[in-house]
Amino acid sequence: MKKPTIIILTILNVLVSFGQKYDYSYIPREYNRAYTTGTRGNDGRPTDLYWQIRASYVLKVEVTTSPNSLKGEGFITYYNNSPDTLNAFILKILQDVQKKGYSRDFDLAPEFITDGVLIHSITVEGVKPRTVMRGSNLIVVLSRDRWLPPGGKLKIDISWTYEIPRHAIRNGAYSDSSFFIGYLYPQLAVYDDIQGWDQDSYTGRTETYNDLADYQIEIKVPEGYLVWATGKHENEEVVYSKIILDRIAKSRMSDNTISIVTPGDLSSGGLFGKEYERIWKFTAEDVPDFAFATSNYYLWDAISVGVEPGRRIWVNAVYPHGAGGFDRVAGKAGESISFFSIIFPGIPYPWGKHITYNGMVGGGMEYPMMANNAEMAVDEGNIEITAHEIAHTYLPFYTLINERRQEWLDEGWAKLMGELFAETKGYPRSSRNVLNSIGIYNQFAGSFYDTPLII
Repeated sequence: MKKPTIIILTILNVLVSFGQKYDYSYIPREYNRAYTTGTRGNDGRPTDLYWQIRASYVLKVEVTTSPNSLKGEGFITYYNNSPDTLNAFILKILQDVQKKGYSRDFDLAPEFITDGVLIHSITVEGVKPRTVMRGSNLIVVLSRDRWLPPGGKLKIDISWTYEIPRHAIRNGAYSDSSFFIGYLYPQLAVYDDIQGWDQDSYTGRTETYNDLADYQIEIKVPEGYLVWATGKHENEEVVYSKIILDRIAKSRMSDNTISIVTPGDLSSGGLFGKEYERIWKFTAEDVPDFAFATSNYYLWDAISVGVEPGRRIWVNAVYPHGAGGFDRVAGKAGESISFFSIIFPGIPYPWGKHITYNGMVGGGMEYPMMANNAEMAVDEGNIEITAHEIAHTYLPFYTLINERRQEWLDEGWAKLMGELFAETKGYPRSSRNVLNSIGIYNQFAGSFYDTPLII
């Protein structure tokens, strides 16, 4: 048994004696493909040949209760900025993660299982295409005469419905009249210079990989419901009463938290404008996703913080009366945005607003300009999770990393950023968490088990 080992060691010693040098770094062949084609340099930086595909979404959705459901129609324009002719494209049907019989990373209780997304119609340039469903991927096959050349664009019309599940994976119905709606539309999959089409199914644990897109969306909700969403609210002058508009305007310039919707407002009414017709309009440009939340009994606080000369970020917290510690979340969210923008990582928060919604049952989930967070047992927990989910603005949303394949990257940075912020506020648990993380790593740092995180 010792002879093979002796032979191997002898060969290694001979190679070393001849001064042979080896590069032991691990580079996936997908990355090497990008280096070979010249879209990225060996340091990872994009070159003049780098490209990203884009889309523009015009969406109309309606939320109904009894039963809880979402109905939508979408008009999507897809721009092929790649050098390749595309004979198909992929739509991600992410709500299917709770569909009966779907392959997930964990079990779900029967009451959380749904029938998934029902696609009522889909056309490409007015023609019904051939489609194939694989996991969460709806593969749309183009006929030969409709292949999409470099620089071309095509129009996709689609309509769908799905049941809004209770306590869903990171989004859903949290009461009879509290909804956080993520993964709400069939979403174009990424086609990139590393792996081509992103064909990884969404299975519940690892989350996001999206290109930048533009959105115009109309959201219809039941009578008496407020809506908070990604992007700019285009018709707030119509939906809100004057007193609410005044509070919103004040909060956008205030260093102190302003109560926009109070318990008294909920009991007395007066939230909506005279021309309010239950339709809310939002737009967003250059964002990788869109989400919204709606309720008829949530309170609403807001504050603003300066992140660079002449620019303030509007920071919101939305929560039910009695949610422990959430009356301080708007202020702490503003402090964390200031910390991230000025101190670490020292990059100004890239969008104009952020909203923390109290919906999740355990943990939190990030979306562009929004987070869906649980109420934590202690105030320090609320602070950490608020900062953690806002930190995801930078990774994956600002950097557009592939979170489905590199979860360690965005979760690692978000954990570090959230704990560093809380530590600067003097929370002892955060200091312990930072030290514990370092201590745990030091137990195997440099050892046989310390493989590169990318592996």
